[in-house]
Amino acid sequence: MAQEPDEITRLRQDAQARAFIESELVRRYATEDDSLRAALEAGKAAGMPAIQISPLQGKLLQVLAAACGARKILGSGRWRATAASGWRGRCHRVGG
Repeated sequence: MAQEPDEITRLRQDAQARAFIESELVRRYATEDDSLRAALEAGKAAGMPAIQISPLQGKLLQVLAAACGARKILGSGRWRATAASGWRGRCHRVGG
């Protein structure tokens, strides 16, 4: 079933709006710093797949951990968890 041209236009506009909102959230609240970039580069140099969490996802984890007063955070996964580890470290600094 073909979509109406107006529907396609609306979907494109929605996608652009979501991309703009995400880029603003990342720019304002979840920028990558040197340590996160270094961890990503080290993983890339080691030939690991690029399956890390995004800076915005990491910031959400940090906010959730702080909101519930988490003192410890368990990370799971079989591959490189460098970005998640970096954000978990930030969570630990916030809560002590």
